[in-house]
Amino acid sequence: MFRIFGILLVVVISLSAQDANSYLRNIITKFESISNFKADFSQVASSGIGENFSVSGEITYATKNKFVVSFSGQEIYCNGETVWNYNEKQKRVVINTFEEQFSTFTIDRFLYDLPKDSKLKFVENEDGLSGISLVPQNDSQFREIVIRTDAAFVIKKITLVDQGGATYNITLENITYNLPLSEDYFNYSPIEGIKVIDFR
Repeated sequence: MFRIFGILLVVVISLSAQDANSYLRNIITKFESISNFKADFSQVASSGIGENFSVSGEITYATKNKFVVSFSGQEIYCNGETVWNYNEKQKRVVINTFEEQFSTFTIDRFLYDLPKDSKLKFVENEDGLSGISLVPQNDSQFREIVIRTDAAFVIKKITLVDQGGATYNITLENITYNLPLSEDYFNYSPIEGIKVIDFR
């Protein structure tokens, strides 16, 4: 009997992995069918010890880790190579070389890089959204990433759990696609009076 149970367990795990891989392929196919998107976002962070933090704003995203995120007087520009973090109140911009671990908004990383070294599992429907769970085997930042989509495989929610146990829930709403963006849209050019701190 234990042998039969073991065989059934292996079959269930195998089917779950196949479903997850199939679902991931569908998400990537949908993601690659668009050139860019703009959406309202909300991010709720929980430290796991009763401390919560939330922020909301707008994100514009294009493939290859290009994005502009604006929230609470801050703007983050990334052209895939350089990151500009502009603070309106402080009238300064901090410039860094892009690193994949820089932001919770590096969607390309979640779809293309992390799955290569992660255990994948299909996540059942919750509030109309299904998806996949990625458990990285050798990642210094994240313990788990859950990507949820609607029935058309449009990404609607991303949950990140870091190695310290903090959880970040990111929700996307009011999504528009294929905007006519200029070539330098994801670059930031400091205007006069802005202090520039360049760490490159």
